[in-house]
Amino acid sequence: MLGEQAALGSYSALRRRLHRYASPEVLLIDEVG
Repeated sequence: MLGEQAALGSYSALRRRLHRYASPEVLLIDEVG
């Protein structure tokens, strides 16, 4: 992952990549109690 970020040239591409890693496609909610 860090190697991919280091290979990215522009700030906007880095922001898009970080957004992809930070945004899960599936949200799991477990009822506790």
